[in-house]
Amino acid sequence: MTRKKYNIKGINTVEDLGLRAILSAIVGWKPKFGARLIQHALNMLGSDLKVDGWLGGMTMAELAKYSVENIHDSISLSLSQYLETQAKSTGIDYLDVAFGELGQTEIKGDRHNPRILEYHAVSGGFSTDEVPWCGSFVNWVMKESGYTDTPRHPARALSWINYGYSAHKPTLGAIAVKSRKDKKGRSIGGHVTFVVGQSKSGKYLYCLGGNQGDKGSIVKYNKAIFKDFRLPIGVEKRAVPIYTKKYARALKEV
Repeated sequence: MTRKKYNIKGINTVEDLGLRAILSAIVGWKPKFGARLIQHALNMLGSDLKVDGWLGGMTMAELAKYSVENIHDSISLSLSQYLETQAKSTGIDYLDVAFGELGQTEIKGDRHNPRILEYHAVSGGFSTDEVPWCGSFVNWVMKESGYTDTPRHPARALSWINYGYSAHKPTLGAIAVKSRKDKKGRSIGGHVTFVVGQSKSGKYLYCLGGNQGDKGSIVKYNKAIFKDFRLPIGVEKRAVPIYTKKYARALKEV
C-alpha cells in the first residue's frame, strides 16, 4: 500500500484559520497528530468523522460549517476538553498511541490480523502477520503520532539503532533496541520496543512492543540486553517510573 502524501491544502486552510497556532500552543504542531485532534474536536461539536489524521474533503467540509468568528473558541475549547479527558499518564503522544494497540494478536493460519497488516503496510513490507512485526509496529506508532523521519527500512528492528538521538540509558518512551542471537551466539536480527517502566532495583525494564508473545504486549526484560535507547529529536529524557501493572516475561525469540 502506498501512503498518501500529506494534504498540503488542508494544512494551509488550518493555518489560515489560525488553528495551527492554537495547536502549537497546546501540544506542539505535528501535522497528522494535529489533524487528529481537530477531528476529535469536530466530533465533540457534533460531527461524525473518522479520526485518521487526514485533512480530507469530509473533515474540511465539517470545518467549513463554523464561522471564523466562533471557530477559534469552539475548537480551542473542544481541544482542551479532549486533552483533559484523553490525557494519559505518560505525557508522551506516541507512547499513548502505542498503549492503544495493546492486545493486537497474530492469527495463526491463512487468515491475518488486518491491524498488523496495516503496521506492515506503513513500513512498505509484508503481507502476513506471522513475519516479525516489532519494527513495523514502532514505525506505525511513530507515524500515527506525526513523526515522519523514521528509518529507511523501519521493519528491520536494528534500523532503529540510528534513529533520533541516543538517550544512553533508559528513559520513559525510549525506543529500546536489542540484538537476537541463535543458540550458537550468532546474530539473527533484532527487536525494538518502547520503555514504559522499570523494576525497583532498576535491573529490569518493562517494554511495550509488537510481536512480543505474538501480540502487542508489555514484557519484562533485563536492562543489560539492550544495545541503545533512542528518542525522537525534540523529545526530552524523562524518568522511568516503577512499573507495577500487568506484564509478560520475555520469550526467547524477542
